[in-house]
Amino acid sequence: MANNSYIKLLRINHWFKNIFLLSGVLFAMFISTTYSIGIVFIGKLILAFLLSSLVSSASYIINQITDAKYDALHPIKKNRIIPAGRVSVNVAAAIAFLLFVTSVFVAGRVYTPGFVWSLIGLCVAGLIYNIPPLRLKDVPFIDVISESINNPIRFMIGWYILSWQMPPVGVLILTWCLGAVFMVAKRYDELRHFGWQLIPYRSTFSVYTLSRLRVLLCLYTSLSILLLANNINLFSSISIGIFLIWFINEVVTGKMKGKSIEEYVFSQNFILRLVVITLLVIFRILTR
Repeated sequence: MANNSYIKLLRINHWFKNIFLLSGVLFAMFISTTYSIGIVFIGKLILAFLLSSLVSSASYIINQITDAKYDALHPIKKNRIIPAGRVSVNVAAAIAFLLFVTSVFVAGRVYTPGFVWSLIGLCVAGLIYNIPPLRLKDVPFIDVISESINNPIRFMIGWYILSWQMPPVGVLILTWCLGAVFMVAKRYDELRHFGWQLIPYRSTFSVYTLSRLRVLLCLYTSLSILLLANNINLFSSISIGIFLIWFINEVVTGKMKGKSIEEYVFSQNFILRLVVITLLVIFRILTR
């Protein structure tokens, strides 16, 4: 039971978010003709996913430590490992530190400096988001902006597997906007299901309303589609835009059948569409 608690502490079920580093790899492939796909490349890609996932786990642990007193007030999150007292804070902090140091050390031996700094940035973003006095997750509207920063960081992790140069700024802003869409959708879904019960857990929900979150969804979706058109080829832009609009419709109209955002992205409905979009973009890259 104790071992199971330590595994749950890592929140491995959230590692799927690091698949977003593939967007950086694909974009680097799209604008470059010097790459080669072989065993070494595939190995570096798998290792990059693992290292970014371990750093993410370190951030999740810090998140659980700093949120323990708030999670205890949440109708579901009160059962998490630390609020439930199944793992001590000191042990959890030691595990987080070990995961971070090991990941950065290995990355420094294999990848470019840009990759290593992006990996460090993923952890720093988590600290700024969770730890006082900044703790941006408690600042309405800024919390979405802050948490969405993880998207361009993950993009850069993938990008620096193939490139030494800084990725285009416009594309980084695009990935941030796409992340903001999903973060607002997550808050919309939570507010719709739990309402006022969330206020003791997170003060931002005393400011958020469903109507305000719908406005934010429209804003970030519109910005994403505009940036898609300006930074990516037309075919890929239309494909991703259609997928994005479909997802927002699923959230706003309540078609997720009681699933949370994290649960829904594992549904057959979501995965099938995501795979199709990814294959279309890859096809466009290989046939350009």
